[in-house]
Amino acid sequence: MGGAAGVDAGMGEGGNGGLGGSVGIECEPGSMRDCYGGPPGTANVGACMVGSEQCNDAGSDWSACIGEILPSMELPTPQGETPLDEDCDGMTDEPSDL
Repeated sequence: MGGAAGVDAGMGEGGNGGLGGSVGIECEPGSMRDCYGGPPGTANVGACMVGSEQCNDAGSDWSACIGEILPSMELPTPQGETPLDEDCDGMTDEPSDL
């Protein structure tokens, strides 16, 4: 009696986020989610952008993050071009970065 109750409590129907109670399920196969590996507060600031990752067909893991743009070194803006915030701190072409 004790063994069955222990399994059901942790992995029974709905025990892993509603994915059917199957052991080893990490995500819903084919589902997508946002991803970003940059410092907190830099996602979608300046040139930085979140990407997306997809759950594999087995539902056991997420793909690599595709499309994310992480902070990089601030570069001087050439004459006549629109400045970019490459380091994603909300400012462009800061003197301390150039």
